Amino acid sequence: MVNNNSPIDLHALAGRVTELEQIIALMPGFVYWKDRQHIYRGCNTGITKLINLPNCQAIAGKAIYDFFEKSLADEVTATDEAVMSQGVEYSIEEEAVDAEGDYAVYLTHKVPLKNIQGEVVGMLGMSFDITDRKRQEAIIKQAKEDAEAASIAKSDFLLNMGHDLRTPFSGLIGITEQLALIETNEEKKTLLGYILQSARRLLDLLNQILESAAIAKKGIKNNFAPLHLPTLLTAVGELVKVQAKNKGIELTITINPAVPEQLIGDEVKMHRILLNLLGNAIKFTNQGGVKLHVGVSYQTEQKIWLVFNVHDTGIGIPADKLTAIFERFSLVNPSYSGTYNGLGLGLHIVRQFVNELNGEVSVTSEFGKGSTFTCVMPFDRTIESQDRSL
Repeated sequence: MVNNNSPIDLHALAGRVTELEQIIALMPGFVYWKDRQHIYRGCNTGITKLINLPNCQAIAGKAIYDFFEKSLADEVTATDEAVMSQGVEYSIEEEAVDAEGDYAVYLTHKVPLKNIQGEVVGMLGMSFDITDRKRQEAIIKQAKEDAEAASIAKSDFLLNMGHDLRTPFSGLIGITEQLALIETNEEKKTLLGYILQSARRLLDLLNQILESAAIAKKGIKNNFAPLHLPTLLTAVGELVKVQAKNKGIELTITINPAVPEQLIGDEVKMHRILLNLLGNAIKFTNQGGVKLHVGVSYQTEQKIWLVFNVHDTGIGIPADKLTAIFERFSLVNPSYSGTYNGLGLGLHIVRQFVNELNGEVSVTSEFGKGSTFTCVMPFDRTIESQDRSL
């Protein structure tokens, strides 16, 4: 049983008050509290250093107008009044000066103080100096803007030079082809073939660079329209089957019967995604085969998510390269090795287009045994495919 008439230990109570005052005084940042008339009742040592007070008790009974110019004091008082009159918390980033008079940014949080009856009797304010953080954010923002400006300037240069670069290559290829047709000496004919092969390869690399520059600068807007999936897959297969045949590997394209033939999607971007994935798989496969299988991941009455799996039995990808292969100009094998040619742009474009179409792309691979690229892509259903799902 509690004896309500027991005497209060004033010494112990005073000790607890003193201990609490010490804790508050040592708190980081700036801590202060006011009564309902905007008169300071206490603060921590951070405030005393900011406004040059001898101790924390010296602020009691004073107002903000005793320390700061009227315009700033009016602004602070207005927010303090809003906190107390409305009984709501308030957070803001404030620009001010520090104890040395230098520019500073503070993150300030203010809360109403209430008595046991729930009435607002004052306000507690806490501010923390975030000047260094804001400076770093500004530096990072400026660096990002500079990098973007440099990227745009580079893309502009490449796009402007595109015609001037393509024209001599096309001329070189055309002249070499004509010379190869009329040349009767087999040794010279072979040399002309080497020149023609090299020129075509350079032109192909140039086209990849220019396309990447165009995508980086302008992007390609999504164009959702009705598409016939089997026709799309056939068109892609026709473009890469010669490449597969020349390497003596098998190319297989299959569709799960549950996949609707008619859908709404971006045919141009899907064509490029699949063409790059298949072409890349064939390039790095020297025996075995490449398979593209299309299945259903998830579906509703209005939408369907299809899974495009491109599996190859090629050289595979080392584990430490898996996270980088979608980056621009990333190559598992460097171009100068002469084994595999390219710029590392194909998979970068794949990831960009997949992201723009709200899909996901991932890869699993075992070095020396092959790789599987998986794209999960959303499509809207047409009336025909909606009927098929019911």
